[in-house]
Amino acid sequence: MQIFKNRPLALAMCLFALIALAVYDLNSILKLILLILILLSLLFVVFYTILKRKRSKRFIQPALCLFFALLAVSSSFSFFNVRYAEFREKNGTQRIAEGYVLERLSYSSFYSGFRVHLTALDGETVSVDAMLECEFPSSLQVGDRFVADAMQREFREDETFEEEVYRLASGCFLVLVCANADAYEILEEPSHAPSVLLSQWNQRLSYQLQSKNGEGSGLSAALLLGNRRWISADTELSFRRSGVSHLLALSGLHVSILIGFFELLFRLLHLPRVAKLLLMPALAVLYLALTGFAVSTCRAVLMLCVLYCGFLLRRQYDPFTSLCTVLTVILLMTPYAVMDISMWLSFLAAGSIIIFLPFVNTALEEWQEGSKLPSVLSRTLCKLIVAVTIGVMTNMALLLLSALIFGEVSLASVPATLLLSVPVTLLIIFSMVLLCFPFLPLLPSICAVLERVTVYIAALFSDIPRVLLSVVSPLVCVLLIALTVSLVVLAVMKSEKKRTCLIPVGLALMALSCAYATSYLPLQSDSEVTVVQARSGEARLYTQNGEAVLVRDKGMISGAYDVKQAALAENCTELSDLILYKVDNQATYFLASLASYIQIRSLHLPYPMNEREEAIAKRVAQEAELHGIEVFYDAEGFTSTYP
Repeated sequence: MQIFKNRPLALAMCLFALIALAVYDLNSILKLILLILILLSLLFVVFYTILKRKRSKRFIQPALCLFFALLAVSSSFSFFNVRYAEFREKNGTQRIAEGYVLERLSYSSFYSGFRVHLTALDGETVSVDAMLECEFPSSLQVGDRFVADAMQREFREDETFEEEVYRLASGCFLVLVCANADAYEILEEPSHAPSVLLSQWNQRLSYQLQSKNGEGSGLSAALLLGNRRWISADTELSFRRSGVSHLLALSGLHVSILIGFFELLFRLLHLPRVAKLLLMPALAVLYLALTGFAVSTCRAVLMLCVLYCGFLLRRQYDPFTSLCTVLTVILLMTPYAVMDISMWLSFLAAGSIIIFLPFVNTALEEWQEGSKLPSVLSRTLCKLIVAVTIGVMTNMALLLLSALIFGEVSLASVPATLLLSVPVTLLIIFSMVLLCFPFLPLLPSICAVLERVTVYIAALFSDIPRVLLSVVSPLVCVLLIALTVSLVVLAVMKSEKKRTCLIPVGLALMALSCAYATSYLPLQSDSEVTVVQARSGEARLYTQNGEAVLVRDKGMISGAYDVKQAALAENCTELSDLILYKVDNQATYFLASLASYIQIRSLHLPYPMNEREEAIAKRVAQEAELHGIEVFYDAEGFTSTYP
């Protein structure tokens, strides 16, 4: 395939991305040494070319690669070791911050969290996003300007969560904590910054969609506007277990549907070609700003802008070079995006399709020419094969990254994506029409039905036993590394034999088979696997005949996420039984929290002995029913099995 043949710019930009990823965590001394070495190498290549008076194209490639390598290290150094270091050095100090609220993240009776944009810190003008945590219920709203006397705390880090990576990837440089309501003041004039106005517009449109659909699942607002406010934890779990979480992230699918809608509209209005070529990128950029500049949306919109620029300038469009250009632009403008996992997932998925799909199309064209099937049937079969192949290629390209970051992969990803693509596409289209023509009577009902169908299909795949595999085994990781290397070799090296494509397919099947075996082959019966401590409570995880059982018998457990991580570390992606030997008021909250992280098949409660226990057990059973968990009153029967 030789993806870099006649693409010197694409190779240099790929090197830029790899170096940006490799050096971001290096200290300043190492980066300065790298900068000097790369600069000297670049000067040597340039002067050697001049002195020898050689104008051969072979000198263009190393010069380009060295230049982009220099860009990658210098941009990483200027951000992480200069600009961000200034904020990091002030951790633990009290600061006077002024700014305005961009987004309200959480609210409870004892805590409020906000994403804010700071315009001043300790009297100095700045322009930076931050997190504002109030240890009390705050009345701040989106757009409110404030002055706060707050402490800048350090980013937290434990075995399951690195806050610095998470915050920086989303563009937040620091976290400010207000201890009481007297520590901040709301200024009279609210902010009218474009980011605030766009955020408020997004909220209004999302609310309009949700209110029109009645008691919908909130998928319309999530799929069209990127607002997941109304999506339940159960729905997100179903999408994750089905392997279709990517449908909730605004990307090329959503942008292409939007552009297709407006293409049809402009065609009906008979707009001139030049007007369409100018309007389309403008609408795409407006959509990007409205939905919050998600990286996957940035990729799709910027590639679209490059495509339309090519049309205007009458130049040939190369999708792989366009993809590399967009990645370089994003990392140059926002170096912290190198820590954004969603960005790498998005670019890897798009890259795998761009690289391998032409190879598949060529093979199918050759088969179609020699096929004796009717033309309609052969074309339909080819389209189906292409759809399945895209899903398989994308999943193979993302397997290693998914294993390293999430530790799990769904076997239902390809079939679930194929089945959900139709209702999701229709839901996006009808939601768009509903926003443009809210007076049409049947549209809200159609959107509500499509939402229910989408959630039902995702839940159907999610309920399949053992559909989610844990891929933390060392052998599985080795196979996935071999798979990734084989994909890179196939993409870069020249190979005329189509059978070589079976190598990554075989490695992927081996990795999934190994993951299935390590996850679900029977372990030693009645063996205790791990113990999870969470504050004042205790939970114990067991496996019996390959099934995971969680026992909670005393105290209050608030660490449901810790329980989920412990289960994943032991190759358990679902719980066949949750046994509560003691039912108290905290059991309901623990069950709701745990059910949002991991699939629970059945709940075993002790038989209530009095009216109070009966009332609590009834409330816990109601919560279990909301999550589709079967309830039994037989916890005492497990005492001998799980001490």
